[in-house]
Amino acid sequence: MRALTVAAAVLLVAICAQADWRVPECLPGSYMDSSSPHYKYCRPCPPGLYSNSVGAPRCKACDLNFAMARKEGMSRCDWCSDGATTENSRTCLTNIRLLCNPSDPGSEVCRKTTDRQFNTFATIPAGSTVRYRLERPAKLASITFLRKNDCCSDDVEDLKITLSDNSWCTISRENTKRWSTKKYVRMNHCTSRDYIEYFEVSTWKRSGSVTFREIQFDSL
Repeated sequence: MRALTVAAAVLLVAICAQADWRVPECLPGSYMDSSSPHYKYCRPCPPGLYSNSVGAPRCKACDLNFAMARKEGMSRCDWCSDGATTENSRTCLTNIRLLCNPSDPGSEVCRKTTDRQFNTFATIPAGSTVRYRLERPAKLASITFLRKNDCCSDDVEDLKITLSDNSWCTISRENTKRWSTKKYVRMNHCTSRDYIEYFEVSTWKRSGSVTFREIQFDSL
């Protein structure tokens, strides 16, 4: 009887040892940490990253211009509502609806770049100005230009943005490159912190043009 008990104990230890060596099944929101040569662990995805499958070897990056990085263990990105951008990836800004007045300069360009339609876009020729009116007075935090079909030139640095209080957006190649992707260009360096009613977009170029699909205004 004692021999049987000892044998059962040995078998139990062997089973437990095998269980310890089994690869864990990491759930969505976590990833497999294989940094140890002996063990594998499931770890939660850090803030700003996510995994949406079982047994993911690594986490994927969220676009922190539009998603927040506040929680770990996310199985999807923590997107801001209405496609709004973020303030330092911690707080969602407020998306302000833009209006186009038929009597304003560039009203047709304004209409095509505020309709939220993927297949419409517009071009601002050199020497032209487009005025965008805000649904209500607001403080500017970010202006985002969505590119035409994930393309368009890099000459968005040539855009000039003037606000209704006669201040302007400072556009530097370094900051524009930092906040740009193939899908959009975001400008969040403006001199004004007052409430504005409209802003105008034009180009510094003496020839040529700038084409984009949509423009978005986000407020503090």
